[in-house]
Amino acid sequence: MGHNSNLDLEITFYPLQKDLNLHYKNIPCLIKGGYKLELSLMSKSVNLDISSNEKLAYDTIVRKNTLKNVTFYNTKERELAINPTYCTEGETAEGFFKGKSALIALAKGSVL
Repeated sequence: MGHNSNLDLEITFYPLQKDLNLHYKNIPCLIKGGYKLELSLMSKSVNLDISSNEKLAYDTIVRKNTLKNVTFYNTKERELAINPTYCTEGETAEGFFKGKSALIALAKGSVL
């Protein structure tokens, strides 16, 4: 890779604890055929707003798939990347619910 080459990197950061400001300096970034780089990453975690949580209830026939669409409305002035979590109550329902692992909601838009 030459001196003026561009390379897009996508970095996903999942903090394990709530902290207002996180800053990590001098993280090694090794790219095959390139120079050793160091990254500095800054992040700000926020409290989750669970006030708009809603419970989805539906009936289904045994051994038949049932599809339920949920629309997320982005009220922000910026694009949001969403990584949904699918939860169940109890181990007996584990693996029965699934959906997309990542969603992009455009500013003032919605995503299904």
